[in-house]
Amino acid sequence: MRPEAVWGHWIAEWRRRIKEDWDVMIVIDGERGSGKSALAQEIGRRMDTGFSSRQVALSAREMLRLYGTLHRGEVAVYDESALGLLSRAFMSEEAIALVQAALIGRKLGITTVLAIPDLMLLDVAFRESILKYRITVESGDEGVRGIGWVHVRQFSPRYRRTDRRGLYLDRDWNPLCWKDPRGSVLWTEYLARADRTAREFALRKAEELGQRERSRGRTAPEEIREALGQGKTDRWIARNLRVGRERVVRLRRKGLESTPED
Repeated sequence: MRPEAVWGHWIAEWRRRIKEDWDVMIVIDGERGSGKSALAQEIGRRMDTGFSSRQVALSAREMLRLYGTLHRGEVAVYDESALGLLSRAFMSEEAIALVQAALIGRKLGITTVLAIPDLMLLDVAFRESILKYRITVESGDEGVRGIGWVHVRQFSPRYRRTDRRGLYLDRDWNPLCWKDPRGSVLWTEYLARADRTAREFALRKAEELGQRERSRGRTAPEEIREALGQGKTDRWIARNLRVGRERVVRLRRKGLESTPED
């Protein structure tokens, strides 16, 4: 199947769903560097003639703000790769907020494209009943950024809900292929913004850690001495009172030195 024919089929199907007031929600997952971000932006460019890098959100918070500015039929893209917010914990706070944001986009009629490392990071109800399209991505050959395999949810009365059937590889209209976007205006703007956001995120996290360390130092010495008097270990005090272990040891030694000899 010619690549443009495959693209033409899916773009036509997604636009038809929008015209008929059906939602279009697409999850793109695959290994890092396979081209998920490039595919997400390619879908945005083909679906929305006015698509720009401002329609790419790098966090669930940005996604919610984006929904407040877009209109029905426009495209919102969530790209996890810049910050790696979903890669460490299953059902993290970010993953929960992301599903909530996607459901809001569904109500508003905004086409939502989520580029994440693994579909399993998302809520089970979302991925097993609400999600209509999944595209798994693998690295492409030279000159091709990646290859995407479209899976479509098929509802059938023959299957029970507990069978968890639904997302099937489309055997006729696959695969999706797209060129390397490096050098394009859209991709250049996206990289600059992703770099800036990652730096701001790092600085914000460093400040949060600094405040946490400073708050540890505000624990009154009397609290530490009381815990020492109760026979608590240095490790217990450091963990529960959120103070440095060196400070606990220092106060323990001072207490021993000030204890009068028999």
